[in-house]
Amino acid sequence: MHENLRLTLQTKLTGHKGSIYGLDTSLQGDYLYSGAGDGWIVKWPTADHQDGKLLAEVGDQVFTIREISDTNCLMAGAFSGNLYFIDPTAQNKARNLIFHKGGIYDLLIHDGKLLTAGGDGRMGIWHLEDLEISESIRLSEAKLRDFALAPDNQILAVAASDNQIYILHLASGKVIDVIEDAHDNSVFAVVFSQCGQFLYSGGRDAHLKKWDLSGPISLVADINAHWYTINSLALHPSRPWLATASRDKTIRLWDANDLTLHQSMDAAKFDGHINSVNHLMWSPDGVRLYAASDDRSISVWETATKIE
Repeated sequence: MHENLRLTLQTKLTGHKGSIYGLDTSLQGDYLYSGAGDGWIVKWPTADHQDGKLLAEVGDQVFTIREISDTNCLMAGAFSGNLYFIDPTAQNKARNLIFHKGGIYDLLIHDGKLLTAGGDGRMGIWHLEDLEISESIRLSEAKLRDFALAPDNQILAVAASDNQIYILHLASGKVIDVIEDAHDNSVFAVVFSQCGQFLYSGGRDAHLKKWDLSGPISLVADINAHWYTINSLALHPSRPWLATASRDKTIRLWDANDLTLHQSMDAAKFDGHINSVNHLMWSPDGVRLYAASDDRSISVWETATKIE
């Protein structure tokens, strides 16, 4: 017997006027945040799915957003390479911080620090207390696309457009390993398993891969998971369920253990998205999966399981 996951569409959140790239949830999961190509940063209540509230308009394509826990503030990374500090209670709601010379594709907040993944191949390390950059680490000549932090909070994986995945010791910022030619083209997404032994990656080659990091890094599985680029990966917070989002307009659910396909959600059969799906995020309790798309909507999916 095994658990078979199924997702059903609960609703779609609309209002953005551009492609939606970034999502984050509040610590308790009572709010969802979105950032989009229209430059808007919007806050959505998750309990009753009321209309979203516009928190800020930065005049820049927003690629990624993160809530600063225990505050009402957010950080946002944009196409221009600008980093924005958003304080909805301030008169000047958005403060612009300039460092990267390319877009900012991902943000990670941990232990009082903010990490930025730059289109210039640099990883910026910022002090959240004063929003001053403390260190810049050149990892690649190509774009840095995605961060994944291991469950022990010690190891960081960085996906890059040079086809490689960089493995770093977080505290020191030192590169301890590199998965060379991890994909045939840009690596767009990475995520660790709950135990930290495995790393999943998705790329422009549409392949989903599983790597074993317990010894010398080895490839455990490699499947042609989508028709086009895999833009995002999201692992359920407690169950072995891995979600993938693609430029082929679908969301797919996999068994994280053996990469067996559970479900493929498209527009025709599941009322999914009609354009590229750019980002995925599970709610903190694992009950919902949020998906952001080029079609300017966020789909909200609810989980259900059955024993087979």
